[in-house]
Amino acid sequence: LGSEHADVVASLNNVSVFLEKKGQYRESETLNRQALATAQTVLGGRHPDVADTMVNLAALLKAMGTLAEAESLYRDALSIFQETQGKDHSSVAIAMNNLAALLEAKGEFPQAKSLYQEAIDLRRRLYGNDHPSVATTLQNLGALQHLMGYLGAGERNIREALQTWQKRYGDKHPNVAIAKRRLADLLAAKGRDAEAEALYRDVLDLQRSLQGGEHPSVARTMSQLGRLLRERGDHGGAASLHRQAHDILSKSLGARHPDVAVALNNLAATEIDQGHLADAESLLRQALEIGRSAHPEHPTVAFSLTLLAEVLERRGALPDAEAALREALGM
Repeated sequence: LGSEHADVVASLNNVSVFLEKKGQYRESETLNRQALATAQTVLGGRHPDVADTMVNLAALLKAMGTLAEAESLYRDALSIFQETQGKDHSSVAIAMNNLAALLEAKGEFPQAKSLYQEAIDLRRRLYGNDHPSVATTLQNLGALQHLMGYLGAGERNIREALQTWQKRYGDKHPNVAIAKRRLADLLAAKGRDAEAEALYRDVLDLQRSLQGGEHPSVARTMSQLGRLLRERGDHGGAASLHRQAHDILSKSLGARHPDVAVALNNLAATEIDQGHLADAESLLRQALEIGRSAHPEHPTVAFSLTLLAEVLERRGALPDAEAALREALGM
């Protein structure tokens, strides 16, 4: 085929996605960059397929915490789609949604909110109100409004998204489960803990029936329910859920996947609550090893260091605690 053949780009992208799912972010990044360079050489700099490849690399960099470069790539992709496909094209709406999610990750909430709303308006014009694409961005906007404290508006948007999923797919669909989990998150933030817990447990039942008990989505819902129980003071129940979530993610994604580091952090926090400081320290050092190998500047690493500093301080290792905290603050 030759190293600059367009088919090579597709092959590089496919392998990079496989590596990303395994948590091998650095290897995936190398292939993504090769794919982008090849696409630009073969197709030129302003081609929609080049923009697609930019999006793939940007999504990986976002997962790795390299947000500034990811933002630049998403903006370039959006510009290419607008230039080549027109401003009222589905690819433009997708690019807006992606860029909004990146800005949300950077904490630039007003800008993200504006872009989500633009993407919703465009998708309504393209597809009508009851389309899954509209529901996807409505759900994203609702989750952002949750973070911004606009809980009423957030709940309305997530419920509208949920109704669209249910109308299109029925009650037993993975997207229904995701919308319900987002709604449970918001209800918990509103202090409606009993409703939130019941909804989390309903989501777990639905995910297990649809995807099996060892699916990563099950683990993520367990983690959210574990956080709720922890906030309510049920540290034993929270620890049990976080331990199960960790085991599922280790088995399904591999023990070195970055999501496993997040699960270890969650479990360590519950061990701290219960005064199990040695166990917490061991878990956090495991999380740090995984996080640093994936990407040393990812926010997960900073969170691990912050928790570790707390553990070391409580164990009397003050110089080590200070060093961990300074490293976290410097990231």
